[in-house]
Amino acid sequence: MEQDLPIAAKSLPELENKCLGYLFMKLEGVPVQAEQSGSFNPEQKAAGSEQIKLYLTLQFNEQRELLSQGYIKFGLKGGAIRIKLKNGTIALESSQLGSSVQLYVPDRKKPQENSQNQRDPKIPLVKSRTDIPANLDTKKTAAITEKFQSIVCQVTTQGSDENPTWVLEVERGEPVLKGFLKNALLGTMNVREKPCFLEATFHVSARDVCITEVEGLWSSNISKKRSVAIERALVRCFLKRKFQPYLSRVELRYD
Repeated sequence: MEQDLPIAAKSLPELENKCLGYLFMKLEGVPVQAEQSGSFNPEQKAAGSEQIKLYLTLQFNEQRELLSQGYIKFGLKGGAIRIKLKNGTIALESSQLGSSVQLYVPDRKKPQENSQNQRDPKIPLVKSRTDIPANLDTKKTAAITEKFQSIVCQVTTQGSDENPTWVLEVERGEPVLKGFLKNALLGTMNVREKPCFLEATFHVSARDVCITEVEGLWSSNISKKRSVAIERALVRCFLKRKFQPYLSRVELRYD
């Protein structure tokens, strides 16, 4: 028998993650009434008073790209989450991302056996609503980590309530963003009328892409100036070929 699910949960979000090796992004909308009561009754909604909480999941990784004579490894130093809304608004002050968030990276140096159904209390998972890819899952039957390293991601909010933007940057001293953020409250969307549409896209520029490793592509005797020029050309090539017009996209519709 079908359960009485929130309207926003009946229609799954449309996800497009073009380069999972670099970034996975997911955004889930949960009606405030459903979250507070555990069920959802459309008759209880007052016109113009509907609110949807938006929970964000991110995972950042480095990725090797094989070339003819070797490989090059890229990572992301930052990026921007841009929101476009139709018939809705998001108050920037409703976001719980703050000025920074921590991305958690499993430290797999200390395996432990029979760890199924265990959760490390040090992991600040905001919610447990959304399943994430297997390589993000912290519940393993074997070789699960006991400890998590963390990388700080600086966050700046920009834009308007109709088109807000969250700019992410790696903390100074770290080469690239790595790790995951699970179900953080991005913000609360106020539904003005229905249908209400939301499109979230993750964008990167050339300054956000960082080469972290190169193997077999050019001689070690090449000058620093020459190697920097080649690396910049490679970044521009991959940026145009793989990362444009966006890296990830999520679309939500609320009827």
